[in-house]
Amino acid sequence: MTRRRAEANMRAVSSRVVFTRAGRSSGVAGVLGRLILTCGAVVSLAVGSVEAQGVRGWATTTGRFVELPILSPASSARLAPTSPGRAWSGLQDLSLTAWGLGMRGLSFTSLLRGRVDSGDEIGWPRADDRLDVMLLFAQLERAGWRVRLGRQENASGLGFTAYDGASVGVALHSLGAGARIEAFGGRSLARGLSEPRHEALRGFESFVPDRNAWLVGGAFSGRLAGSTSVGLRYQREIWSDRSGLVSERASLDIRSLALAPVRVTGSADWDFAFGRVGKAHVTASWAPSSTVLAELSARRYVPYFELSTIWGFFDPVPYHEVGLRVSASPRPALGVWASGAARRYGASDSPVFLSALEDRGWRGEVGATWGASRDVSVSSTYEIDWLPGAFLSGANARVSWSASPDVRLDVTGVTFQRFEEFRLGDGRAIGGGLSGVAQVTERVGVSGGVLRYRLWDADPAGGPSIDAWSQDRGWLSLRVALGRDPGLRGRVLGGRVP
Repeated sequence: MTRRRAEANMRAVSSRVVFTRAGRSSGVAGVLGRLILTCGAVVSLAVGSVEAQGVRGWATTTGRFVELPILSPASSARLAPTSPGRAWSGLQDLSLTAWGLGMRGLSFTSLLRGRVDSGDEIGWPRADDRLDVMLLFAQLERAGWRVRLGRQENASGLGFTAYDGASVGVALHSLGAGARIEAFGGRSLARGLSEPRHEALRGFESFVPDRNAWLVGGAFSGRLAGSTSVGLRYQREIWSDRSGLVSERASLDIRSLALAPVRVTGSADWDFAFGRVGKAHVTASWAPSSTVLAELSARRYVPYFELSTIWGFFDPVPYHEVGLRVSASPRPALGVWASGAARRYGASDSPVFLSALEDRGWRGEVGATWGASRDVSVSSTYEIDWLPGAFLSGANARVSWSASPDVRLDVTGVTFQRFEEFRLGDGRAIGGGLSGVAQVTERVGVSGGVLRYRLWDADPAGGPSIDAWSQDRGWLSLRVALGRDPGLRGRVLGGRVP
């Protein structure tokens, strides 16, 4: 009972911390948020009084540092890096799922992230945001249906959609095995952030049309003709005062073996506001033998922007790409692959100055893995991207050594030359590092590593020199498993009882 009380206390404390932060919200959205989190806290506290409860999860503590160049105006009327500064980051993640809460099919899930602000001159992005509630919901599941209430996230062809609200899913047995329909809705969270919009955009509130937005949508998944499965999703976001539309999109996902032995997968999304297809792709995979796989793909990409920004009205140019990838395993310990793709951008309707903009590009990659022995493996890749306004040429190699079933060490080397966001010009970055993973005990694992990058540039005399863009990186992570998987109780995996 001591262990059970300790686990229940830990869950209760995490719920109270989250509830305290949620109390900062105001208005209808704030009331909804407090109600959702209160339900979670009550469920978590109830665990301590139920004999048949269980809990499973993990806690991860991670520290990172990276050197960043500090730019200053140079005498040549351009920005030049001076001595690099260091940025530090500390993260604490806690994930818990509890069940056996006195009602059949009821469970509670939470994923919390805490941050430490180092206070250095160069701050880590979002380091001042001390706590994020990434997931926090109660779930009731019975035969054929499921209900969730709280902060949740959907991953689909429309990306990652997070919201505070409810979702209801029902199995449609009359349409065959696997057919399911779902409805969801609630307060929409800022895209890419697990926060309400007025918190995520706190520094830009005067430019935001309204503080919060509401999300409603639905989804269907099922099989057609036995060998083809489809997924449909629709979602719409509006400002909370109904003053305008934030987004309205739908997506389609398909997987089919109707052309067996060729497997076809594809997806596409439709933007109702602009009346056009956004991102789309189709891939045909064929395995002529057990050791060879060929994949032919076509892709279209258009950047997506919400209607609350002005970026979408600049009419971003789409590109279309066709690519081929072939992988083979001529020997059990050897694997090789190669890929290539050609890309073409749409007309930008920009005025021509001196010469028209390039609209074609290509990219390629080759790689191999080799199991030199039972404990040692080697892998290497080379990649080149030659696109309008961007260039990348890079190679990396890794040697992995399994010192024991619980310890692995990796030695990595990398070199690249690029003309993109971080431009190296005629220079080339060369780096290397050491990393490792160790399972210290049944529940405790440690990983970490260091990397050193040096930029070699041609000086006026033609010899190599080390530029101030060079940097060091490092990380250290401690992961602790909490609870046990009830489905594996009594079984031995890898010499250990999970």
